[in-house]
Amino acid sequence: MASRPSSPPSPVRSDVSNLVRVMESFVVAMQQQNASLMQHNTMALQQLEAARVSAEAQQRQYVELMNDGARISTDHFYIPPTPIHEWSLENFLQHHPAKFCGNTSADEADQGFRDMERIFNA
Repeated sequence: MASRPSSPPSPVRSDVSNLVRVMESFVVAMQQQNASLMQHNTMALQQLEAARVSAEAQQRQYVELMNDGARISTDHFYIPPTPIHEWSLENFLQHHPAKFCGNTSADEADQGFRDMERIFNA
């Protein structure tokens, strides 16, 4: 049997080899992008961890300051609350409020209520 002479590469084989090269370069580019993203993510995680540690330290410092402030305020600067003055019926009657017998007009009753309000606000 005689061997066939080699024929020029077919267009299909040429297209396939071009596609393979394009795919290989695409894979290399994706690997480089992946490595870059991994490095970026690692740096971001390190920054987040540093921020978390800093925030925890600041929170501890804040709590310590608050606790120290609470101790100082209870030790040296304690001001007792002022008692609220309660009005009793006897206190009210000392101001001799107007008495209503039911025969007053609406204007007189309104004036009487204003007088009582002044007594309470005194």
